[in-house]
Amino acid sequence: MALVSVIIPTFNGGATLPMPVASVARQTHRDIELIIVDDGSNDDTRAVAERLLGGLDFPSRIISHPTNLGLSCARNTGLAEARGEWIQFLDSDDRIAPTKIAAQMRVATAAEPDIASVYSPFQTFAMVGSASQALGPVQFPDVENIHPVGFLLHSGFVHLSATLTRRSAMLAVGGFLQAAVPWEDDEIKVRMALAGYRFRRVPSADPAFFWRLYPEQQRWGGAKARYRMERVAYGLLAAVRLALQGAAPNQAALSPGLLNGLNDQFTSQVRLMYREDRSLGDAFLGALLSYYPDFRPASPSAARRFAPFVGVRRFERSVGNLRVVQRAIRHIRR
Repeated sequence: MALVSVIIPTFNGGATLPMPVASVARQTHRDIELIIVDDGSNDDTRAVAERLLGGLDFPSRIISHPTNLGLSCARNTGLAEARGEWIQFLDSDDRIAPTKIAAQMRVATAAEPDIASVYSPFQTFAMVGSASQALGPVQFPDVENIHPVGFLLHSGFVHLSATLTRRSAMLAVGGFLQAAVPWEDDEIKVRMALAGYRFRRVPSADPAFFWRLYPEQQRWGGAKARYRMERVAYGLLAAVRLALQGAAPNQAALSPGLLNGLNDQFTSQVRLMYREDRSLGDAFLGALLSYYPDFRPASPSAARRFAPFVGVRRFERSVGNLRVVQRAIRHIRR
């Protein structure tokens, strides 16, 4: 069997680490090593990790950063220490199915050298007390022949932990970029695709990876959200420009599906930015139009005909005002 390196980056993950470590311990593929990268935690993460690793029957170790450097830096530390050619990344609150690595390695070991990553279906879940509860259907991504920009669209999303990825491919493109947060998982796929690497699907009817979400926490938004909305929006813009190598979407010979998907996603980002702050929305829309002058809102359906006459910025301000009124009416009706 070929060695697979499992890398778990964690920051203050003492309460959640048992779940991913237990799922690694249950793997039917036994030629594995586990590397936990403690990214400057100030809770009991180190003590919990030492206890968990003490019960494993395969090589494992903990690497500690003296201060918190961020997820991308923690992953890069794990990459530098890994001895396996194929890497399983796993966040400190997620888990993988017992046969995930074995099923994916059957495909990976036969893959051509330009296959950077093999991937499987995945599913989201939440913890309700001590029980795991599925939050949605199993996701079956298909990105075997996708354009690099497709990785940035909802339709092309493949969670990094649902893959096994070649260590050499990630190192060849420079590893993860902290500046790309929160698009770092997708941005490195874009760079690998631009470098000529391909991605291969592992046939399966069942999820191989389980991604924990937190319904009580807003993922994108203001100060209390996990990610600030402006970082999400500008990160998407930067990643799209990278994927299209500077060309505007309508000048990049994209398929109608990809172009419509980009317009949908940009429209969503613009609306969310306006919802958070009018000035931030204006600034982001200005940056978007500077790069993509022909951008037109994807919704409502009449927007593409109507917006050019009043100006996209004025149109989006009107949409924002309408939504404020709609929220007020809903609040009164309650």
